[in-house]
Amino acid sequence: MRTNRLTQNGFLLAGFALVANCASLRAGPPEELLRLAPEKSAFCLIVRDLRAHSAELEAGPWLQAFRQSRLGVTLAASPEATKLREVAGQVAQQLHMELLQIRDEVFGDAIVFAYENGPPGHPEQENGVLLTWARDPKVAAQFIERVNEAQKASGELKELISLSHRSREYYRRVKSKGPDDYCFLHGSILAFSQQESAIRRAIDRDLDAALAADVPPQITKQLAKLKSDGALATLLVNPRSFDAELAHKLEAAKGNDAAFLRNFQNCWSAIESLGLTGRINKNLTVEFTAFVQKDALPPGMQRLIAVGAPPSDLTGRFPADCIATVVGRIDPGALVEAVGEFMTPDARQAMQQSLDQSLAPVFGKNGLPQVAKQIGPEWGICLSPPGAKSAVPRLLLALRVRPEGNAEQALLDALDVVSTFVRAGYNANHPEPIRVKKTVLDKVEVKYLECDSGFPPGFQPAYAVKHGYLLVASSPDAIAQFGNRGESSASMPSVYLSFRQLDRFLSEHGAELVRLASSGNKIDKADATHLIEQIQMGIDLLDRLEIHSGSAETGRSSVSLRLHFTKPLKK
Repeated sequence: MRTNRLTQNGFLLAGFALVANCASLRAGPPEELLRLAPEKSAFCLIVRDLRAHSAELEAGPWLQAFRQSRLGVTLAASPEATKLREVAGQVAQQLHMELLQIRDEVFGDAIVFAYENGPPGHPEQENGVLLTWARDPKVAAQFIERVNEAQKASGELKELISLSHRSREYYRRVKSKGPDDYCFLHGSILAFSQQESAIRRAIDRDLDAALAADVPPQITKQLAKLKSDGALATLLVNPRSFDAELAHKLEAAKGNDAAFLRNFQNCWSAIESLGLTGRINKNLTVEFTAFVQKDALPPGMQRLIAVGAPPSDLTGRFPADCIATVVGRIDPGALVEAVGEFMTPDARQAMQQSLDQSLAPVFGKNGLPQVAKQIGPEWGICLSPPGAKSAVPRLLLALRVRPEGNAEQALLDALDVVSTFVRAGYNANHPEPIRVKKTVLDKVEVKYLECDSGFPPGFQPAYAVKHGYLLVASSPDAIAQFGNRGESSASMPSVYLSFRQLDRFLSEHGAELVRLASSGNKIDKADATHLIEQIQMGIDLLDRLEIHSGSAETGRSSVSLRLHFTKPLKK
């Protein structure tokens, strides 16, 4: 049974697992493979140069440090890792080939996986094809032959049938269980699919490629738009392949579902293409890119995304030693309008009435629209190390308030009302009440709540208006840290997480956190200690995470995630 299981997954293990090993989208022959991929693919994954990229990572400082780290040593000694090594060794023994040889000679230059979804109501007509460019076709043929032999010996492969299409030979692999699959090898091109039609169409495109050698495939054009040169891997998504399914669902939808799908269809139709690229240099970068015809979007969505372009100055106002920050820009009125576009007129009216009834007692019946125009678009969240005699990190929420009008006082009054409700509910059931106190910090009046027995040390919920921002914080100290000079730069990340600051915080305050977590037997002390140790072990070789968003070109929007390590991935 065990041998059968190994041989059953032999082909996929030697193929897909090698893709997961590591790859790069640098120099290589993917263009030849892209000519064989379906033009109307819903998804297309392109991976390049496994061989060189693997070697560079293997020789890189980070991998060497990882093997010697606590996490690396622990993982290497784990039962799962031991089992994986055993499986890899047994697969190599059954195939009589080293897995590194298979990676380098069969999968080392380029891999393309393309998927076509079926027509509406017929998902069984989907197609998927895996294409790879073998540097050594003889090794590729040997690899396929030995996979077939191993699976025949295990009983998984019943029969191998030779077929022909346009004088090109391909094989049907008849399985004892599950669907059959098909394999095609010609020169350096290796194709694998569970659909015979996908293999036959790949052969057609291969034979016809010479006739259209000067016409690049549509997928190649999309790659050029993404500027994916040097990427580890690229995933292309074709929005048009889902249009028919959306239209089919919209025909059967009614009421709120129909309203939502209709507006979603309008937004989706404005998207020309989507792409996800991953790059490995000294650090890891993953970038999501969308090409959108913004003028084709509904009005509310146009207003909502319009405010996201200019950089926020909030990052420069937060303390330099922060653990994490999130900053953004949003128009409250545009958000309400955009959400309303996904509703029926009756539901939209009900939502507006609910907002008016909920907020009118705080802002006044006629005050809410005015306040909504005077807040934002900048907002942000900051988590920074705790002050003295506290293990609770400082948390600060900031929202821009424009100087004109009475928005500042209206928002402070609203927080007074919320504070009153919180205190009334708590004080009615506890012997020590929550008290409201005031203090002046940097000539700014700060109101905060205090309850020694009910709050952990250092936690004193506070609020104030400072430097044009409404601030809600975990303590007055967090408000005092909010700086006067804000810096506005497109290079500042929208999301920032410092693993070094997090590790320092856990090292300095871990014991107190364990005590707080285990108070009242909520969490076992040993479990809390183990969790903190696991977190520190997991982030030991991580430096920081940054997420940048922007729109450098008309119609192009991107979100880029950058993971920085304590040691570079490559030399």
